[in-house]
Amino acid sequence: MRGSGRRGVAAAIVVAIAVAGTACGGAQRDAPAASTTAAAPADAGPPPVDRDAMRELADGMLEVLQAMAEVMDARAGDCAAIAVDLKLVFDQASTIFDAARAADADPAAHEVLLEEMDRHAAEVAPLLDRIGPGLTACRDHPELIEVMEHMPVL
Repeated sequence: MRGSGRRGVAAAIVVAIAVAGTACGGAQRDAPAASTTAAAPADAGPPPVDRDAMRELADGMLEVLQAMAEVMDARAGDCAAIAVDLKLVFDQASTIFDAARAADADPAAHEVLLEEMDRHAAEVAPLLDRIGPGLTACRDHPELIEVMEHMPVL
């Protein structure tokens, strides 16, 4: 997580992925191109973060974790089946993942997203208890490693 020192849901998600040995850095960001338009007035700040959108995104991330826990329960010990099922979950969550990566790229949105994710802390802990052992048991499974690389790390 960014140097905010926050612990909570986002940190727990990172831990769950790291346990699997598959945590990855986000896509490399290119340096912004030089602007060819006139600069905005000095008093114009960034647009405000849409808290409702960040709340919906946090809710979506919770749903992804719930689906992951269901996969782990249904496929316990079958790493190949876990990889296939998680790929389906992640494919269906691609819009959520894209939005999470976009929020992560914006420090203000990132902070609001973390706050919204923290609302789910009590719900996430038992989900991670269900997800973690399956990821740990399959941490060396190449297909699962590949699938887990698609999950954003905030």
